Amino acid sequence: MIPQNQLIKGLFPDIISADNVSDVAADAASGGKIMNDNSNKNRDEGLLGNERIEEAIVALQKESTQEQLAHTLTVIRRRIREGGQMIVAVEPVPGNAQMSLKTVQTGDGLSWWYAFTSFEEELKGAENVKSTFLADIGKLFETALGVPEIEGIIVNPWNKTIMLDKKLIRIIRNRIQLPEN
Repeated sequence: MIPQNQLIKGLFPDIISADNVSDVAADAASGGKIMNDNSNKNRDEGLLGNERIEEAIVALQKESTQEQLAHTLTVIRRRIREGGQMIVAVEPVPGNAQMSLKTVQTGDGLSWWYAFTSFEEELKGAENVKSTFLADIGKLFETALGVPEIEGIIVNPWNKTIMLDKKLIRIIRNRIQLPEN
């Protein structure tokens, strides 16, 4: 089991090192946007192609069938194979220089990480997300499986939403043969 406050370094090894984790935490605490410059909407290479995920989710919302769910999971799996990324919200851990992924609590009291397919989807939210990073979709999903405090990942919690519980994440993972924990 990976402590949640140490996950940031695992998900973003090229961005956050021991040398700059306190700078990142300070930026997040001050409300600064780490990523999410509106002039770069969906221009990041890692996000290009995520519109296919959004389209599949919309189709699933219109026609909630096993076939459409399988199609949506296949689209997500393809984005992982392509090296796709999602935007994740992070927050500083109080009294610590560590960062953790933000969670959202559903009406049943369960906690979920959340991620966005595009900057546009992030901006649709009722909540002001202050600090974000781009995360490799495959690494994000794999890490979520090792965190018992969460149920899974909600993709686009404000609109074009799919809740990927750990069972669905395992289905995606097993089809692309990611390494075991």
